[in-house]
Amino acid sequence: NCTGIGSPEAADGTLKFIRNPATDFTKVHTGMSEGAVANLTIFDITGKVIFRQNAITNNYLLDLTQFKKGVYFAEIRAEGYVRTSKLVIEH
Repeated sequence: NCTGIGSPEAADGTLKFIRNPATDFTKVHTGMSEGAVANLTIFDITGKVIFRQNAITNNYLLDLTQFKKGVYFAEIRAEGYVRTSKLVIEH
């Protein structure tokens, strides 16, 4: 489910959500080494940006109470590192 390009920052190279499908929160596993910082963007299925958070680290806790039920796509970006993954929210 993940696509992207490699980076020296990558620890295991995967973007995943601990609790997916999720209800009220999920932990974002960036796949980057500890201490590495990335930007997180969440898109709806039409491609519209609905959430953006700069400077997240691995295992960032994402509050989902502001999102409607549905399917979303998340993107993690850091210098030379891009990963995307699907996130399902069920309230």
